Amino acid sequence: MNKFHILKMMNYNGDSVLTLKGEPDIVATIEFDTEYIKRKKYGRYPIVKNSILMFSWTDDKFRNIEIDKIKSIKPLSSILNNVRSEEM
Repeated sequence: MNKFHILKMMNYNGDSVLTLKGEPDIVATIEFDTEYIKRKKYGRYPIVKNSILMFSWTDDKFRNIEIDKIKSIKPLSSILNNVRSEEM
């Protein structure tokens, strides 16, 4: 996946579950306009080549995620819907 493809998927999905190489899965977003995220104090983050700045709901902080570490992106809503339908 390239950076443009990842950003397009993240914009479309909203909150997403990212499967990363060598790390546990995380729930993250690139939409920083929620009140919760706006209240978080964050300083300047350097522009890191081949990375995307995301807010990790899992870690409750901003993170630069390396593009090469992203194995898959799934919309959180689809996972929650699957869990909900299995419970019914």
